[in-house]
Amino acid sequence: MVALRERQKTERHRRIVGAAASLFAEVGYEQASMEAIAERAEVSKGTIYNYYQNKGDLLLAIVTMEAKDTYEIGQSIIEDERISPKKAILDLIDIYVGEPMKLMDKETWRRAIAMSILQPESSFGQQYAEMDRKLGIQLVELILTLRSRGCFADVPDLPALAEVLFNNVNMMFTLFMTDDTMSLEKLRNTLARQTIAVLDSCAGGAGL
Repeated sequence: MVALRERQKTERHRRIVGAAASLFAEVGYEQASMEAIAERAEVSKGTIYNYYQNKGDLLLAIVTMEAKDTYEIGQSIIEDERISPKKAILDLIDIYVGEPMKLMDKETWRRAIAMSILQPESSFGQQYAEMDRKLGIQLVELILTLRSRGCFADVPDLPALAEVLFNNVNMMFTLFMTDDTMSLEKLRNTLARQTIAVLDSCAGGAGL
């Protein structure tokens, strides 16, 4: 019975967050009302306020859900031994910037990033920060896994390599957010070019 209630609660959360995400995308964050979100999620407005204090909480819940989904996709890349090492790294980095844009546009993402900075102590702000940290660790995990398969034998500090790559992803994603003229395709191509340059410059990179 407890497990059933937890599943129902999780499903209710996902339904509310999904409704908010689709409404933010359609009419914008400012125009989306809690009443409209409740109607789309097929719950009462009171139910939403049981979980989220305001739209800011909902916005941070959306990016946290997106990060969790991205993490799960990333794990499937790590577990796929058929994919080439370089492609595995490029694919993982690509989903880090591609998946977020499936849910929200740049303007809404800018607001979400601002919320995470302004409300770092909030429950949803902390959850988002934790998921961002897990994505960075996931890239470390991938590169260490590739070493176990015979790659990067001559690179002494693989975690540092992964940190450099992940920090570059965050930097380029921030630049993408602040530049309305930069397309997602340009961001992806730039990150791929930069990542390949870093990997090819590493000792043993030719083995990728």
